[in-house]
Amino acid sequence: MLKQAQIEDINDLNYYYITTIAGAQIQTLINKNIIQLALFEDELMEVEHLENEKIIRYIIRRNPVRALEIKASRTSKIETITKKIKEQIKMYSLFRYNALSITF
Repeated sequence: MLKQAQIEDINDLNYYYITTIAGAQIQTLINKNIIQLALFEDELMEVEHLENEKIIRYIIRRNPVRALEIKASRTSKIETITKKIKEQIKMYSLFRYNALSITF
């Protein structure tokens, strides 16, 4: 990924370039209504935006590999939390049962 200083050097040479943008930059573009989250689909989408008298062209596509990684991570987190909740319920049930058996 090119950083801002490198992009400025390339622009000075009148070269064209392709780079990626980070999640925070994508969120900024969404907040400014330059792009919409719905554009991130399986097919390539193109968005042109005028910025500082230059046309910036964004080619947008959802990354299916990253989507699977995120889904797997989310599933793993849900499984971990579910397991901890079940353990807590079991501990509470045992504690409650023991407390009730003492009082009788």
